[in-house]
Amino acid sequence: MAAAVMAGALAASVLSACGSGSASATKDASGKTVVKLGLMPISALAPLHLGMRKGIFDKHGIKLQTQVAQSGAAIVPAVVSGEQQFGFANSLTLMIARSKGVPVKIVAPAAQAGPGPSQKYEGVIVKKDSPIRAPADLAGKTVAVNALNDIGGLLISAALRKEGVDPKSIKWTEIGFPDVNAAVEAGRVDAAYQTEPFLYQATRAGSRVVLYQYPDLGDRITIASYFTSERFAKQNPKVVSDFRAAVDESYKYADAHEAEVRSIVTTFTKIPEPVARKMVLPSWSSDLDPQGNGLDLVGRVAAEDGLIKQRPDFGDLIAK
Repeated sequence: MAAAVMAGALAASVLSACGSGSASATKDASGKTVVKLGLMPISALAPLHLGMRKGIFDKHGIKLQTQVAQSGAAIVPAVVSGEQQFGFANSLTLMIARSKGVPVKIVAPAAQAGPGPSQKYEGVIVKKDSPIRAPADLAGKTVAVNALNDIGGLLISAALRKEGVDPKSIKWTEIGFPDVNAAVEAGRVDAAYQTEPFLYQATRAGSRVVLYQYPDLGDRITIASYFTSERFAKQNPKVVSDFRAAVDESYKYADAHEAEVRSIVTTFTKIPEPVARKMVLPSWSSDLDPQGNGLDLVGRVAAEDGLIKQRPDFGDLIAK
């Protein structure tokens, strides 16, 4: 679901549920804080799964219980209501939700592009014999994105403007990532936004990438973030701090053990092992500076495109 539509639809239902759950943290028999995390089965969460396997969250006093959802549309209300204490969602969704009064707080970056090879984690593909050879050739064409008015299309539009292409000249249409490669190959669209692992599969089958959007935008872009509710953050600052510390240590472990990252991806996704070995991985950093981690860029572009009224107040959006 598009971030703007999802956040708007969530605002009323989420706000009505704000007082229905508990914001208190509970302890298990060993004294660890039990928290539930809503997430999706995607490769970007490999460090978190590694951190759980390696006992990093236990070391920081966190007993992490994961609950799988298919989208942020299910995770945001669960976190705000207190059913879950932390969640995973794309950064634009959280900015729009906060702008509509939904009490969410970013805790840590969850998936990033750049610097380095991870800037090619996503891109715009065309079929092998397409006459489209460069970003300028996308003007006037039909381009698929996984959701309209969402972070993927937002950042592609920003990159196209840098390349001198007016995004308004493009006919945008929605196609989910698993169906994109077939749609491009069949000529149902001229080009499409694709992400890993499907991007690796597309290029291996002969598709070409005509635009990697992230190199045009900055050294690092925070695509998705871990978040909590304002109420939980206020009542449980130590738990938030411990969760952050565990995430940070998990990222450092992942950076030093790429083979383990690729191996664990196959345990919580449907990505086959040969693809997991070869696909481009995102990058990870716990840097909360919105200038350094690209959150400010996402907010600025979202405001320029009218998805939010003004750039976010990151002092308000990011949990202390």
